Amino acid sequence: MTGLTVAIPVRSFREGKTRLAGHLSSIERANLIRSMLASVIEAVREAEIADRVLVVSADEEVLAFAADLDDLVVPVRQSLLAPGLIAAAEIARQRAIASGSERLLILFGDLPGVSAGDLRDLAQETAPVVIATDRIGAGTNGLLLQLDYPETHAFRFAYGPESCRLHLDEATRLGLEPVAAVIGGLALDLDTAEDFTALLASDRAIPDWLRALPIQPQEISA
Repeated sequence: MTGLTVAIPVRSFREGKTRLAGHLSSIERANLIRSMLASVIEAVREAEIADRVLVVSADEEVLAFAADLDDLVVPVRQSLLAPGLIAAAEIARQRAIASGSERLLILFGDLPGVSAGDLRDLAQETAPVVIATDRIGAGTNGLLLQLDYPETHAFRFAYGPESCRLHLDEATRLGLEPVAAVIGGLALDLDTAEDFTALLASDRAIPDWLRALPIQPQEISA
């Protein structure tokens, strides 16, 4: 037992990745989300860092898909009355605390370049709050909370624009020493055509199905 719960919030397959709508059809976007989610969960399994992976969603299709992926996966139904990423993170924290987990890692499911090694590197961090940022240091692609610090039970999630800065500020407010780091494939989420270009330009091992996506390369901003 590792004492670590991994949680992956997923809104839906049919309504996600709308910023890629100019490049991919709704069916292609749904298949992309499925493939990336399966890839991230496989990386968690290979890393051997977690006791369980909670896939938190209000979408029945997502929950059914997650249930069939791996014995490590626990589908967790999110109420339609409390939608969104922040509510999903709260559900995951409650589940982790109730199960006696010492740590909670909230991870995005759209990290197709993430490796088992990246996840081990993140899991080895011992700071009470650890943020694995996106490639420009603005977003939070992975958030590790050490639950044996009682203050992390009151940590206010702030997913959205500039979430890295907001999460750092929240940790400081609680008197916790945070760490923010860019860690390999954890920094490479896939929301836009620019993200796709950055992913292809990286040193990540990219599967053929991802390289074959009909997304036009874009200029990468700093």
